[in-house]
Amino acid sequence: MDCPSDENLIRLKLDGAAEIACLSFDLLGPRVIVTHDSSAQSVLQRLAALDLSATLLESKRLAEPRSSAAGDTGDAAERRMLKQVLVINAAMCILELAVGVFAQSTGLIADSLDIAGAAPEP
Repeated sequence: MDCPSDENLIRLKLDGAAEIACLSFDLLGPRVIVTHDSSAQSVLQRLAALDLSATLLESKRLAEPRSSAAGDTGDAAERRMLKQVLVINAAMCILELAVGVFAQSTGLIADSLDIAGAAPEP
């Protein structure tokens, strides 16, 4: 793993797997820490298809199995962050639109509409 594009490849390969709980990347290392509910060999088999010379450095059992409550708090945090981003985006759009109308600037008006179009979907 030499660059962020390798990180993206690994995420695409492992993120869809139900047994993967968490991925942590250290690009300077370079290494990936995979928290999973399956055997280490099954994760290595998935990574072998990427031809990135994946090797197992360490494998440990977690003290407690992953619970759905932990995932719920992560989802709630993501939802809260998304709402904050949407509020900031809406405020910037309205502010820029108002300034554009006041200054009679089609450039500012167009940019405010572009900001509105780039808003993430909830």
